Order: sequence, then structure tokens, then C-alpha cells
Amino acid sequence: MSLKNKLTRYRKELTSEKTSSETGENNNFLKDDLESYLSFWRDLNALEYKIDESSCLVREVEYPLNYKHGLYELSRFHDVVARWQQSGVAHPLSSANVSPNEIIFFDTETTGLGSAAGHMIFMLGTASVLRDRVLIKQYFLTGPGSEIAFYKKFLADITSLESLVTYNGKSFDWPKLKTRHTMLKKELPTLPKFAHFDLLHAARRFWKKTLPDVKLATIEKQILGISRNGDTPGYLAPIYYFDYLKTGNPSLLKGVFEHNEIDVLSLITLYTHLSELLLEDLKEEGNTSSELIEVAKWFEQNGENTEAISKYQQLITTNHHRKKEALKALGFLYKKVGNSKESISYFRQYMLENNTYDVNVGIELAKLYEHKEKDINKATNYAVDSYKEWKKQKRIFKTKQQKMEEMFIKRIERLKRKMK
Repeated sequence: MSLKNKLTRYRKELTSEKTSSETGENNNFLKDDLESYLSFWRDLNALEYKIDESSCLVREVEYPLNYKHGLYELSRFHDVVARWQQSGVAHPLSSANVSPNEIIFFDTETTGLGSAAGHMIFMLGTASVLRDRVLIKQYFLTGPGSEIAFYKKFLADITSLESLVTYNGKSFDWPKLKTRHTMLKKELPTLPKFAHFDLLHAARRFWKKTLPDVKLATIEKQILGISRNGDTPGYLAPIYYFDYLKTGNPSLLKGVFEHNEIDVLSLITLYTHLSELLLEDLKEEGNTSSELIEVAKWFEQNGENTEAISKYQQLITTNHHRKKEALKALGFLYKKVGNSKESISYFRQYMLENNTYDVNVGIELAKLYEHKEKDINKATNYAVDSYKEWKKQKRIFKTKQQKMEEMFIKRIERLKRKMK
């Protein structure tokens, strides 16, 4: 039987057997099995928490701050938070306004990607970097009738949450949790408000063009230096969970707990690495040109023009193969901030470095010389040269072509009149 068919069969069995936790029925689901496998849960360091008529399991694991997960010791997270606080720059990944212990790294394990009956979260994993250690907590749903205890315990433990760090959590993990919370909201406290750092968006920005994909496992291996030896693949987690619900035997779940544990540790390392990229002086060693240019572009897009200019200029001095891209970007950025002389300087450097004539930059130089520097001769030269190069290029859309040609002719004629 295929994996897909097996999951479908298990979900149907679960849906037909369970009575939803909203009704309060069947809340002793697998109670006997929990007691039967008490030694397993004890060895896993998981404790049962009883709330009202139901219960959930919570596992705690601690790591020393000098534990190295991939490229960095976990203590490095404290360093990057301090540097964000000292940097004075605004950025979507900045943790300048929070304390390290107010940031929670969060990942879920679910029975499927949808929201239909039978699809549920069965594990909530969190990691907190405290003053003297990293504390991982994993909340485990012992059965469908225990969701209230499961979510109550989780929400009770995150009251200090100010920032949540996830990987695709804005689109998947947290919306899925919110859906279940909506269905059980009469029994649960309200959800906290927090800043949300979804590191998937940063990973796409930096590595989507250089890696085969931006799955967390790929980022771990290719970027963060993290190896998963003997890890239970994520796609097996729902199979093992359904097997546990069917048999009561949790032995296969040890690998699922460990998989989730590595996930939240990797989020700490990834956030640290992204912060290092953004806060460090750009260096040729250890960074790719794609990463370096994206750092500068990201600051520019967030309106941090001074920081963006600094990053572009550092990139130019390293002689990366994307130096020309940085020169062009500086030309446009200095134009945006109203510094025409610097804009012209970088545009001209770019034209000298570039192997082919860039019509768009030629037009920008024509505009700057005409309107800012009042040098009509140079403005005319760039306008004429740009028109000549433009006519050599093949175009598909004739309407757009006609409008562009009219623009060129109008500009050149105006400049010639000014020369008289």
C-alpha cells in the first residue's frame, strides 16, 4: 500500500473512532496505554500533565550554551541579539526590542498538510535560549480527545512570548494552530500577540537561486553544516503517530521527538547565521557573492539607505563577480537620496566595467547631466548613444517600441534646442 493510501486509511479510522474534544467525550483515550508504557515515557523524559478531564505529555530537554549545532555554539544567539540591539538599524529579522528569553523557536508535527477531519497537530516543539542553557519543550497529543489539555498547557507556558521564530510558520504551523484554537476557543485562553520571524522568506532570498530547494533539511546540510544521522524523516511522522493511536505502542515515536528537537535547534542556528550575514562587515571569505548582494538589497528595500550604501561599497572592494551589480545599484541608490554627483560617478564606473552598453543607465546619465549637473553636451551624448544602442535591440511589443522611440527623439530634440 502506498504511503498516501496508508495515511488516508488511518485518517478515516481516526475520524470514525474519535469523538471530538469539543464534546468532552472519550478524554481518557489511550489512558491504559500511557500507563502500560510508563517506562518508555520516563526514559524519554516526558511527563503527563492532567488538565480537567484530559491530559497531555510534555518532554523537556536541556542543552548547554556551549553545545555546537552546525556552524555555531548555541551561545552565539545571545551575541547576535546584543548586536541587533546595538546596531540601530531597522530590519524584519531584528531582535533589537526583545530579550533572548522572550523569543521562542517553534515547529510542529502534524498528521497532514490540510485542515480536514483527521488532519491535526500532534506535537508542538519549542526552544528557548535562556541565560544559562537552551530549554526545549515538546507537547505531545496523546489522543484526539486530549486537545484541550494539549493546547492549554502549551499556551500557559508561552505567556512571556514576544517573538516567534519558525520555518514556513506564517503559512503553515501557526495558521494550523489558530484553526484548532478557533474550534476550541471556548475552552482555551486567547492566543498571544507577537512578532513573527519566518526564516523561510530569508532563506528564499539568499539561496533559492543557488540551492536545489530551500527545505530546512537542505539549508541544514548545504549552509549550516548540520548532519542528521539516523534521523526519522518528517514524512514518516504521521505514519508513526497513527500507528501509535492504533496500537498504543509509542516505541516508533522516539525518532519523531528527536526529529522535532533537531528542527527547533536548527532554527536557532539559522537565525544566528542570518543575523551574522546581515550584521557582519561583508567579507569575501565564507560568503558567496549572491549572499552579499542580497544583504545590501534587503537593507535598501527596508529603507536603511546608509546601511545599504555601506554594504554595496564593501562588496565593490572585495572584487566579487557581482561588483558591477553593486555599482549599478549604488548609482540608483544615490540618485534616490538626491546625491547626483555620487550617482553619476557610480553609473560611469559601472559603464566602464560592463561589457555591453546599458541603455537604461545611459538614459539615467542623460537625465542627471541635463537636470542636475546642467551639462547639456554630456547629456546629449548619453541620450544619442543610448538611442543608437536601443535601436540595435530586438523588441516584441510594437506599441511599447513606438513610445520609447518617441521618448528618445523628444529628449534629443529638447537637448539640441538647449545647445543653441
